[in-house]
Amino acid sequence: MTVVRLAETGDGISVDAAGHAGFAETGRDVVCAAITMLLFGSLSYLLERERDGGGRIRVASEVQAGALRFCTSGFTDGADRVVLGVIRAGLDDLAACYPKHVRVETVRNPEIHIH
Repeated sequence: MTVVRLAETGDGISVDAAGHAGFAETGRDVVCAAITMLLFGSLSYLLERERDGGGRIRVASEVQAGALRFCTSGFTDGADRVVLGVIRAGLDDLAACYPKHVRVETVRNPEIHIH
């Protein structure tokens, strides 16, 4: 099962996804593919905004086999919180269709450790 923990932090958001959905074998799992595309597309957008932000905003990320974590800070326009809403809506829909393979958790006061 893939577990995705979503949080709003003091001045940003955090996303922590780990695990294999287990819908199909690795490399053929459409549930994992859907999660991956949603999260990596969101991260790519935030990184693009960071590059255009002139140093005001920060996106930290960590990618490992079967895991993706990222957090933001300094988005004064709230774009990161909009992205979090899109991620949550997409994952909630996916979890409704594949409840044995995806779990979405909202975390209060997350501890973020990205190297």
